[in-house]
Amino acid sequence: MEIEQKIKEAEKELQDLPKDFTHDPVNKLVGMLGDFQRHVEAEIEGIASPKGLIQKIKRHQADFRMELRGTAPRFVPFNKGTHQARRVPFIEFLDEQERDLGEKGSLDIIYIDEVESIAES
Repeated sequence: MEIEQKIKEAEKELQDLPKDFTHDPVNKLVGMLGDFQRHVEAEIEGIASPKGLIQKIKRHQADFRMELRGTAPRFVPFNKGTHQARRVPFIEFLDEQERDLGEKGSLDIIYIDEVESIAES
């Protein structure tokens, strides 16, 4: 009885082995490379899973972008102390990532006359 069980286990293990590809190794290798490429593309382009590479990156991308934008000075395109500089209008055509961060920015406001004086020195 035990011998028959061992024979069945051995036959199952033999069936689970990959098919013989010694007659056409090039096509087998090309097929394996194609499978690998598809798996890599799925990870890079994103898969419907929180484990996908793009999904992992996007979680932190917005936070990183805001942190980085927060290191830029708040630029006001008017001379310091002028009426226009007190209230800078909202600029519609700028992308969300290019708009003024307001109080979220970590650096002081820099005015156009200050930029000019730095450029001249």
